[in-house]
Amino acid sequence: MRTPDVLVPLDTWSVITRELSRVAPAEGVMLPLVALARNLDAPHPCITTTLRGLEAVVLNEVITVPPALQRNGMVNVAVLPGTDALLDAATTAACRARPALRVVAHLHSHPFARGHTWPSHTDIHGHMRPLLSKARAEGLDTTWSFIACRNRNDDGWVLQAFALDQGEVVDLGPARLVDPQHRLVREARLPNARLRGLAGLVRRWRKAASPLGLWVRVDPLLDGWTRLRVCREDVTVGVLLVDHANAQVCHVFVVRGSQVSAVELESPVMVLTWMQQQAAQAA
Repeated sequence: MRTPDVLVPLDTWSVITRELSRVAPAEGVMLPLVALARNLDAPHPCITTTLRGLEAVVLNEVITVPPALQRNGMVNVAVLPGTDALLDAATTAACRARPALRVVAHLHSHPFARGHTWPSHTDIHGHMRPLLSKARAEGLDTTWSFIACRNRNDDGWVLQAFALDQGEVVDLGPARLVDPQHRLVREARLPNARLRGLAGLVRRWRKAASPLGLWVRVDPLLDGWTRLRVCREDVTVGVLLVDHANAQVCHVFVVRGSQVSAVELESPVMVLTWMQQQAAQAA
């Protein structure tokens, strides 16, 4: 199985290594925020995404724990009570500003290891598996653990990535450092789509829908995607998925009773007319 690339922008890597070196030789801990680049096996977030459905995972940024709120040991690290509320607030703010980001991973260090390491029993059963349950509820059938260890020369750090695939740990190898201008990094850092033309897009579809007796409802999705639900009275007759990277409709589905089928994207009027006709036939 081809596994996704794990990318870390250089500016984020500087934050990670600075914090790891600060607490070394004790263990360090940070909260990573990642963005997912899906491949053709999982082109959008309405399909349950597995590890094999990903092209890449971008470790876009990390939230560090204030020094006074962590206790660092040689083979373990813990945070003090009350830290979760602080991290939750920081996470909410970061994901609101950059909606492509998700909380689906843990990051800590094994400073006692050289060149290579592996998740401990606590890493797997105390962190990865509980996080997997949350991820599955959000349509993602995998999760990650990023573990930093010393490189073989003991003069720097290596970040290894591990994932769960069908419940089993998979070694994804070392993360690859990339320029912050890398395409996937720039997409991970895009602001909310409403700031990049989504409002105008919604206005165009609503203008086309109104004469047909249809209306359009906007639902934000995970990863920065947006769902536009086309409704006839109180019944959803179609779904449009707006890609977070370009703020354009990329997938169109017609809903006819209990059946959902994908259709080619054409002009809004043609798509909406087709949805209206299918709804009338199903009624």
